[in-house]
Parts: sequence; structure tokens; C-alpha cells
Amino acid sequence: MKKSIQQVLNFIEDHLSDRLTSDMLAEKACLSLSRFHRVFKQETGATPQKFIEKLRLAKAYAVITQGEGLVQDLALSLGYNDYETFSRAFKRQYHYSPDDLKVIAQKVKAGIQGQSKVFMITHDSLEMDGIKEKILARLKEEGIDLNAIEQRNAVMITPIDLSEEGDEGELVKNKYLLSDGERLWEELVTDLIPGPGKEDQT
Repeated sequence: MKKSIQQVLNFIEDHLSDRLTSDMLAEKACLSLSRFHRVFKQETGATPQKFIEKLRLAKAYAVITQGEGLVQDLALSLGYNDYETFSRAFKRQYHYSPDDLKVIAQKVKAGIQGQSKVFMITHDSLEMDGIKEKILARLKEEGIDLNAIEQRNAVMITPIDLSEEGDEGELVKNKYLLSDGERLWEELVTDLIPGPGKEDQT
């Protein structure tokens, strides 16, 4: 990655609560605005503002699932003018509102007390298959022995249709079904949380 863009990325991460304009970032990179946009997208796969939003939302996801602070305080701390705008953006990215994810995370942690607080949330079996595929590829790249890795249960969260019957699991806020998914490897989970530059790069 170009050093100028790496410096900009570091600046963005250190100033997520600030108003970050493309003009400001182009100046940090010592590039014209048009060239900055072109180089930034080549290096990250996203426009500067899209990247900033993804980074802010990834930070929010981490804060919520780790149980740190109040969800309502996240909007201002991550540069959003109001909670409603933040909540809509978060739901577009992760399919859950911040408040719903907070409740889900608390339910998950209540079931894994004494274990690591790292866990995975996914929506359906197809997504779980994709996560498993990524994990196996990462293991191969790193030359990690499968037998040397401690396994944990994943958590599958499925938006429910109240008309359906026969599902097993715990209802969360009468919206989602919480149940054990396949077993995943704890050491790699944090690298698989959706974040900037990983998915939906537009």
C-alpha cells in the first residue's frame, strides 16, 4: 500500500469522531483531490467517505459486542450527528439495529460465562459456510495445525417469521432466534468480523 494512503488511514482511525472531509484527507496525502480519490479507491476498494463509514460501523460493532459503554453514546463518539442516522447506517451494514445487537450480545455472553468473550454472529447457514471457508483458507495461509486450535460454539442469529413453527432456540426481543451454530475457531473470529475493505467494496 502507498505510504501516503497508509498515513491517511491511520489519521482516519485516530479521528473517527471528527468531521473528515475529502479535501482534508487529500491534503494529508499531499495529493490533488481528484488524484487522491483515484488512488484511495485503488488502494482500499472504496471511496474515502464509504471507507470512513465502514470503519466507524466496524468500531461500533466491536464496542457493542464487547459490552463497552452505552449504545446511545456511540453516535457522537463516532462522528454521527444523531443517533437515528447512526442506527440506520448500522442496520444497513449488519442487518441489526445497534440496540438489537446489544441485547443479542448480552444473551450470548450470559451463555458463555467463564469462556472467552469472543464469539461470532451470523444470519444464515450460507453465511456460516462462507465464514468457515474463510477460516480454513486463513489456517492454510498461516500453516496452523487444526488439532492445535481450541474450538468454540458459534452463535447463529436468524430473523424469525412468527408464522413458522418447529424452530429451536431462544427468542430475542421477539424478533430473532438465537441458537448454537457450527463450531468455529476462537483465535480467528475477530479477523472475520465484517469491516472496511473486506466486503461490499464500492
